[in-house]
Amino acid sequence: MSGTGDYFSGPLVAPAPPSAARYERLVSSPHSLSRELIYEKLESIELRGRTLDIGGGRAADYADRLHGASELVSVNLAAEMEPTTLSDVREPLPFADESFDTVISLNTLEHLPDDVMAAREAWRVLRPGGELHLLVPFLFRDHPSPDDYHRHTAQGWSHVLSEAGIDVGDQRIEPLCWDPLATAFAIADVAPLGKLWWRCRGVMRRLVLKRPLLLGRIGRWNHDPISAAQHALGFAVTASKR
Repeated sequence: MSGTGDYFSGPLVAPAPPSAARYERLVSSPHSLSRELIYEKLESIELRGRTLDIGGGRAADYADRLHGASELVSVNLAAEMEPTTLSDVREPLPFADESFDTVISLNTLEHLPDDVMAAREAWRVLRPGGELHLLVPFLFRDHPSPDDYHRHTAQGWSHVLSEAGIDVGDQRIEPLCWDPLATAFAIADVAPLGKLWWRCRGVMRRLVLKRPLLLGRIGRWNHDPISAAQHALGFAVTASKR
């Protein structure tokens, strides 16, 4: 990559802009803002054909949000997640080359020490014409399960995919965010700030998330992918296999 301008002209795309409908969903969610933004993106993904969920299982709390697959296969080391295939995803996947039409992974790669290997394996088992979807945190607390290794920037994820053999022209990276103040709130929301915070957090979330709707065009930086990537709570990393 020769420079920031060249890099961001390729895989980085603008996030979904704030809207009244999205606001109502986010403020009424029982989940953290980080988690709900990932779920929102997950539900927008139409899975196609035979689909592999890396790090998932029937007991995953997002399992009912997956839709469109003709067959859903999951692989996980944790038996309690009820995967269809019990296997350590830190090792090569126990599937043949080009055996899936879609591969998806949610909040898993940050727990793997070698995410390049994981991305390469996901790409290996994907058929030509298929899509790889990685939903990953960025500005989020340490959450070992049992380990937690990294938080990549958008450019970092593009590098991971490139190292896995995926051309930059086949990549798309979308910041998952609302606005900078909401990101700051989300980071504070997982900190141990006492009983008063937890009593007031619902009201505070409504007030904080209302800001870009009230500002209107003053908040137009939300449509700038570079600015959005700098305060993203996570990324939706997508690659299309030719």
